[in-house]
Amino acid sequence: DRDVTGVQTCALPIWKDPKASSTVAYQKHVACGFTYKVVSIDGTYTKPVVYRGRDAVDKFIKKLLLEAKDIRGKLKKVQPVTMTKEDEISFSSATKCHICENELNGDKVKDHCHITGKYRGVAHDKCNLHYKYSNEIPVIFHNLKGYDGHIIMQALGKFKGNISCIPYNMEKYLSFTFNKLKFIDSLQFMNA
Repeated sequence: DRDVTGVQTCALPIWKDPKASSTVAYQKHVACGFTYKVVSIDGTYTKPVVYRGRDAVDKFIKKLLLEAKDIRGKLKKVQPVTMTKEDEISFSSATKCHICENELNGDKVKDHCHITGKYRGVAHDKCNLHYKYSNEIPVIFHNLKGYDGHIIMQALGKFKGNISCIPYNMEKYLSFTFNKLKFIDSLQFMNA
């Protein structure tokens, strides 16, 4: 309908039958853009991405999947350990595992970050082998549960992959995982 000024209006119908559905869609929320920032664990690498245009949610998911592939490729390249003289002295004099804090008793290896190569400390061989990064890549949203999660979850149905979620209720999710991308809500970790 149009009023006398030519502005499009929407007249909501009045439902007379209380047994019939009275839901009327009068708005449609459409995402028109997104921005995100990829940050490395050591803070040495950042990559901002901005998009405005059509199919923003689909493009967002496609870009995240490409980012995840790139990140996994970087994580596969293990950097050799780099140690300073202080690190060497610390390694030779250490008596406790820096991971479990138990006595070493001769079981002693150099634990290091596989991404940067930086020496982290002395560890038991078993502790060192079990101390690894999660295979999931965190995607952090502020108030994911409140709004964005619903829009993203609707779009994920168009993509191949496994979806698992921790629901808050039927329409809101505390977190969800899609193809090793773990969507979490930063608002859950803040004080009220």
